Amino acid sequence: MKELSYNKNGFARPNGRSGFKHLYHKDGRSWWVAYTLKELEPRMEAFYAGTKSKKIIHLHLHALCEFTDLKVLVLIKCRIDSLPAEIGQLAQLTILDLSDNQLTSLPAEIGQLTQLTTLDLSNNQLTSLPAEISQLTQLTTLDLSNNQLTSLPAEISQLTQLTELELRNNPLISSGEIVKIIANFVNIRKLLKDGNPDDTHHLSPLPIRITGASISKEGILSSLNLSNSNMSALPAEIGQLTELQGLHLEGNQITTLPPEIGNLKFLHTLYLSGKEFSDFDCSLLVAIEFLSFSGSSFLILPQNMPWLHGLDLSNCSLHQIPQEVKSLKAHFVYLDLSGNSIPEEEIEALRRERPGWTIKH
Repeated sequence: MKELSYNKNGFARPNGRSGFKHLYHKDGRSWWVAYTLKELEPRMEAFYAGTKSKKIIHLHLHALCEFTDLKVLVLIKCRIDSLPAEIGQLAQLTILDLSDNQLTSLPAEIGQLTQLTTLDLSNNQLTSLPAEISQLTQLTTLDLSNNQLTSLPAEISQLTQLTELELRNNPLISSGEIVKIIANFVNIRKLLKDGNPDDTHHLSPLPIRITGASISKEGILSSLNLSNSNMSALPAEIGQLTELQGLHLEGNQITTLPPEIGNLKFLHTLYLSGKEFSDFDCSLLVAIEFLSFSGSSFLILPQNMPWLHGLDLSNCSLHQIPQEVKSLKAHFVYLDLSGNSIPEEEIEALRRERPGWTIKH
């Protein structure tokens, strides 16, 4: 037998060397593993512990680091508040899950785990990451969600194999920095960062929907949700996301868009809701098909947008239909004027003039 899993089963501890290469400890008696760690198979490859394992981990985390053949180490909800430098001895680890603990920092020796492909540090209290994180060159999945990170080291962009980066609920990481991070990852497929978990916007026809980002079947970052992120400016690096098709910026304090937005030649869906723009050159957005200004008190209505076929002007305190709307191109098909104070007869007149339009009022 190479594997043992037990959970409140009342079994007595094994005598002598167990020979088990995989040991699972879930809600079991702390003393059991405390007395038998030294008796386990020295070439153990996987160790899983969680929930009520406080005594085990606090007393024997150093001892676990002596099992240098470990490839999988999962220590969930073990109230770990620090890692010993000896963690670097586990050079064969490919999966390290330390989620739901109390870590505030990581030792530099974490960089010695060069075989890691998955590192889960979610639900801790991390405020920073060591620069040595860049040495984890095989890492494909890094979960940093629900921490207290204020920034990320520049070296993180050296993780060129990274395909999944989870940053959700690190309130002090600015969305501007998030954009810069994305721009540095050539192979990035998913980046989750959203201050609004109830956001249900779906950017059709994208094949999948992820809170914060959507990824095409080809693995290209195709939409980015930075709504309600307390942004006052959109960084110029947005222009490096040249395959972007959908962008949510509603609920921020942005008053202008950088000229680099013009590099997004495939951007067809843009939400600018709830902002008062002082400068906005619509001609930069030549591929836009749907534009939302919902909730905005100051409108710069689209001109020179040859492919525009949908416009959301809901809740914009309008008392009449803007003249620019009436001059939209013939292929325009959808207009949302709900939540305004436009007279019903004016709406009906527009419907007669544009029988092919769907007008929401």
